[in-house]
Formats: sequence, C-alpha cells, structure tokens
Amino acid sequence: STWRELFASEEENEANIFYEQLLLKSSLRGTLEDRLQFKAAELLHELYEYTTQTTIDSVIKGVDCLSEIDLDILQSKFCQAARKSNSNSLSLDEISKTINGLRHSSLFEGLQNRKLFDKYLEKKKWLVPPKQIALSNREVLRKDNTVQKIPLEFGYVVGFLPMIEKLLNLPEVLHCIDNPKPSEDGSFASPLDGYYYKNHPVVQKHQGPILAFGTYVDDARLPDTASSKPLNGRFFYWNLLNIYPELRSSTRAIHLLFCAQAEHIKAYGFDKFLEDYREGIQRLSSEEGVTFRVMGKNRTFHGIHLYSSGDNPASANLAGFKESHFAELMCRQRMGTKPEVYLFLMENDFPLRSKESHIEHLKEIEAYQKLPPSEQKQSKNPSVSSGVNSKSLFLEINGCDVTKQFPQDLMHDVIHGTLKLEIVSLPNHVINEKKSIDLETVNNRIKKFSKYFGVNKPSAIEHVHIKNQNLRLSAAETLALANMLPFVLLETDDLSVGLKSVCDKENLNCYILRLNLLNLQMSTKFTIQDVENLRKMTRNHHKLFLKCYPGSEIPKLHFEIHLPTQVLLFGPLRQHWCFRFEGKHAEFKRVWKICHNSINVYHTLSSRHQTKQAAEMMISIDGDKGPYLKTANSRGVPKNKKCGDIIKEHQELLLEVFKLPSNPPCFDQYEYIIFNGVHYAERDAFVLDFVNCVPIIGEIIKIFGHQESIAFIYAKLVAEEYEHKLNAFKVKQTGELGVALTSSIVHHQNVPYIKSINAQFVLITCNSFLSVFLQ
Repeated sequence: STWRELFASEEENEANIFYEQLLLKSSLRGTLEDRLQFKAAELLHELYEYTTQTTIDSVIKGVDCLSEIDLDILQSKFCQAARKSNSNSLSLDEISKTINGLRHSSLFEGLQNRKLFDKYLEKKKWLVPPKQIALSNREVLRKDNTVQKIPLEFGYVVGFLPMIEKLLNLPEVLHCIDNPKPSEDGSFASPLDGYYYKNHPVVQKHQGPILAFGTYVDDARLPDTASSKPLNGRFFYWNLLNIYPELRSSTRAIHLLFCAQAEHIKAYGFDKFLEDYREGIQRLSSEEGVTFRVMGKNRTFHGIHLYSSGDNPASANLAGFKESHFAELMCRQRMGTKPEVYLFLMENDFPLRSKESHIEHLKEIEAYQKLPPSEQKQSKNPSVSSGVNSKSLFLEINGCDVTKQFPQDLMHDVIHGTLKLEIVSLPNHVINEKKSIDLETVNNRIKKFSKYFGVNKPSAIEHVHIKNQNLRLSAAETLALANMLPFVLLETDDLSVGLKSVCDKENLNCYILRLNLLNLQMSTKFTIQDVENLRKMTRNHHKLFLKCYPGSEIPKLHFEIHLPTQVLLFGPLRQHWCFRFEGKHAEFKRVWKICHNSINVYHTLSSRHQTKQAAEMMISIDGDKGPYLKTANSRGVPKNKKCGDIIKEHQELLLEVFKLPSNPPCFDQYEYIIFNGVHYAERDAFVLDFVNCVPIIGEIIKIFGHQESIAFIYAKLVAEEYEHKLNAFKVKQTGELGVALTSSIVHHQNVPYIKSINAQFVLITCNSFLSVFLQ
C-alpha cells in the first residue's frame, strides 16, 4: 500500500501535504517507494558479499512476512487510538505520534545478536547449549593472590537426555516411536528388525517401544587458509533409530554429542566426553527408565545403545582394540592372524570373540601392566596375542558387547576399500598387463558415459592412481565409475556393433560378481535367504579375486566377510553406514568457513549447531514450514494443464490412475520430481516392480500431479536379455503406454539408462538378481 492509500480516510488535501512532507525528509530524490527500493538493493548488495542466493531468497521472504505483520501492528495502533478519540477519527498529529512511537523499534527486537537469539530459544525451551569439558588446566595467579585454573585443552559436550526430550516433543518423532513399522519374522528392513535389538534384555523385559540409539565418531578436517596445517576435529554424533528410515536419512536426525580437537582426544581418551552418554543410557536401560515432559505430560521411556558406526581406526580405538591394520590380530569380531585372514574366506573359520573372552583379555593385560618392568621385558605382552588395547567405556553400558556393537562400515570397507581396489585392478590388468586398451581411451569413454550415471561424475584415472592402487574419488563417484566400467572396457564404445570386452573372461566374471555382490550389500531389505546368499557370494568372489590378482590382499577383504552377520544383528547395511554422518561434517565445515573463529573453534561450531537445531525445531512447531523431519520429496514448478489440452490417451490413463470423473478441470504437470530421495524427470527410466527377479521397466514420458498424488505416464520397456558382461538389461520399446503412481513403485533408486542407436541398456542397482548368478 502507498502512503496515499493508508491515509485515504483523511481529507485529501491533508494527506497530500503529509505525503509531500515525508518526501522532503528523504535524502533521495524521487518517491518513498524509490527510497525503499534503493535501501533494499543496498542491503542485498551487502548480503551478496557473504552468502548464497538461497539464503538471500529466505531473507527476502522472511522480511516481507515481517513487514506485513508490522503493518498489521500499525493498523491496530491506529484503531486503538481512534476508539479512544471522541470523533472516532485521528488528526495528523495523532498519526505522527503513533508512527514516531514505532519508528525506533526494530523488526528484530530481542534478536539483534546471537546471544539474544539464544536467550529467546532458551525461553522457548528448545535450546540445549553445549558445556565445556576441560582435559587439562593451567594455573594463573590473580590480583588478589588466589590461584585460578584456566582450561588449556578442552572440548564441548551437548546434554544427551535433555536433547532426547526436545526430540520427543516433535510430533513426527513421537509418531514413529508409538507406531513402529511392523516387523516380519525372517525379514530385515530396519535396525529394530535385527536380532541384537529384539534379544536385548531391556527390550525383552519392558513392554512398549524401547528407544534405540546409534552413534558415529569420525575426524573432520577444517581447512585453515592462514596456515598450511588444517585443524583436525573429532565429532561424535548420535541418532534415534526408532525414527522411520525415510525420515532418519536427513542430517537433521543426526545430533551432536561432543566435538574437540582430535589430538586432545588421542592424548586423554574419550571417557570424559562419553560420560554423559554412558550415564544417560544407563538411566534409560534401568528398571525405572527416564521420565520426560512430552507434549505437556510426563512419560517414562526405556532405551538401549544398539551400535556404533565409524571407520576401522576410530571404531577400534573406541572399542578398546588395536587401531592399526598392521596388528597381529586386527579384527574386532574374530580372532585370526594376518596370514589366516587371507587363507580362510568364511567367518566360521575363525575363533569368535565374545564379551566374556574380551573381559578375560583385559584381565590378562591388567595383570601384565602390574608386573615390574624387568618381568615385563621377559614376558610377552598379552595385548599382542589378543589384539585388545584397553577397557572401553562402552563395557560399562547395560547389555553392551564391544565385540558385536562396532560393526564394519559398508562405505569405508567396501566402497572406499574392496570396490576401489577392484576398480583399479581391472584397468591395470587391461592397460598395463594385456595392453588391450590405453588409458586415454579409458578416460575418454568415462567422460562419454558419465552423463548416464547421474551428477556424480568421476574424474579421469591417472597412471599413478593405478600404480598406488588409490583412486581420488568420493564414495558417490566411486559407485558411478564402478557401474560404468564394464561399458568403458568394451572393444568399441558403439553399443550397437558388438559387446566384446577387452578383459579376460575370468577377470570380467570376477568384476561382475563384485557388482552383483555390491548390489546385494546395498539392498534396502533382506531375508534369511538373502543373508545366506550374501555369505556364498562373498566367499566365491574373494576366492576368484585372490586367484585373478594374487598379492592384492587388503584387510578390508576379511572385514567384508562379517557383513552378513551384521545384517542379522542390525538390519540392512545401508542403515548403519556412514554416508549421512559424513554429510553432517559438511555442515560444520560450512560454518567454519563462514565464521573462521580460531580462538575457540569447537565452542563456535557446537553452539552454532545447537542454535540452528533449536531454531529449526521451534519453527517446525510454531511456524508454517512443515515438520522438523520430512521425507526428501519435492516437485519442480508446476504448469497448470487443462484437461482438454492433454493428449486423449494420456487423459484416459490419468483419469484411471487418479480415479477421477470424466471431465476434471486441470492437472499439474512437472518437469521433474524428487521422491524418496530419487530424482525423476522426463526420459528417465524407472523400475516399477520385479517378477521373478526380472524388472518391469518404464521410460517416463510425462509427470502429472493431482492434489497430493503424482503419476508417471511412461513408455513400457521390455527386458530382452540380461547382458552379463555389462551387468545390465538390454531393453527395447514396446510402443505401449502405461501409468503408475509414485507410491506404487517398489524400487526407488537411480536407474542409469544408456541409449545408443539400436541398443538400449538399463542398470538396476541396490538389488541383486540372485537367481541368475547362483544357479
């Protein structure tokens, strides 16, 4: 509204005079609207120097909303003043007085700085501020001759139980806890389906939902532009495993327990930082449980620690085992020497570690450490023969077994380990040994085929990468390269001419078996039969790999044989891998780049994280942006399409799938959508279902929406045959159309769709065609 419109109730000449007086006060020639636009441009100019367009869009939207509310307040003030006036009208002096009374107030009153903002969040009862934990102190003499201890080395811990209470007051979280997904016997779709949760004494004893927690520890490098040496921070996270998997995949579902300098934790250990977590789990797993204030009522919950994820050095250190893979006994689950782990390829070939045997090993180490130095030199250190270093704080947690609850990680051990090793070994075989293809051709084909494998395009392979057996790729880039490599290593890149590989048959069979093994490992759901098949496939692959590439053994080949047991204990491997936790690191790195506060790094990082999380929780309850945790679903900008403008054949399919009358007014048409974290667009392929392990495939023609439902109009593709050498299905168009709701699609994964003249191929990832390979 213009000032003229605001004062339309006054006499026209008086309003015009007042409006002209305001213009005279402006230091800018032109109208007040021009002045406002200028100041807005000035502010945006400053913001552009420090932040992204996404943030600026949020600022613009937020300030516009605040301005509307401010005008409502102004209108309310006018009305109140008018009611007090006998004439039921206001003079210009009264208007000026009212406006001047508001002139020096801020739209952001009480929120002008971070300290005030945190006080606001504490008043709203959402903020759990981090607390400093001192590891060492230095003494300082004060002016009054008293000695004061100043923390010298320290970190920050976020209260575990207070954070749980905030989480329980989110409706979507409480719904997940009170309405767990049904569990089928012999089926593993979540960590709560695993035998460790089901057979835990606390779960067996107490009725109702039992809270289950998973943790993750890892280091994150914080680059320092003022120094050549980056800061190495150690971050410890936890998440609530009762939350549905589609919601738990969000980094918002990951909570900070502590952060500190990695060197300090190496020097002083984890115990001081983990004490709060240990005490919280002990209280949750006790007979009484813990009573929280949830939705205005007191509710008592019980809970358990289920597992701790991480890379091998971090998990071994946290569990009290030797960190290095050079140790004589390097495995946390089984006791096998270095030569033995490469000779035997079945888990049962090695003695099983147990909590009881672990405690005996700790007693032996403790007895050895009590010996005089002279006797220690004459005796063998029992830690060498057992692979145990020290007692873990996790042993003090009810029902915790460090030989079981520190599983191997699919990302670190397979994707960054055995898969990368095989990706390097196969090009080495064809480039350096057979010399059937050169590296330049390989890299050109990688560049060509990358467009079919999503946004994570792998970089070129160099000779030094092959020589050192070390690819400089992220996990997502490694997966893309792994699936495209069979196409890259064909004799010709023209898929319509022939599909002869440059690899030897045995080497290629080994690699395709690796891809199929990977697809099974990354499945979202397992049965008992799947687990047994996983054991057989792991053994068969490792046996063939060691035959094809003798001398290429790495410890992660042994760690991989434990993955089938982990499925039985903790559910699908992808639900306790480290991908999302690594994504959480990115948030802290981004804050570090913005703040770059070197005085107290971990206070800045932890306090900003807690402020951000508290604000997001508060907004989800009191605002209009939806729940704190939500599925990764979104849609592009819709185009309103009248029903009459849609092709008749498409109309009939849409009316059928949406169950609508004959002449609905219109539909929304989208160029793309994101559903269950998967990006779908026109001309993409998708898998509707499986029949006897054969996929039912479609190519998206159009995407339409009606109310909350989304449907694909798709061209039906038929799988002509399975091309083993490519680990892909050769498909062709049938000329028929179909329609499917996104909610009816059973396989939500990215489906690479390679199109060539007279040859089209579809790759199905994260699912295994066991009937093909295990006959």
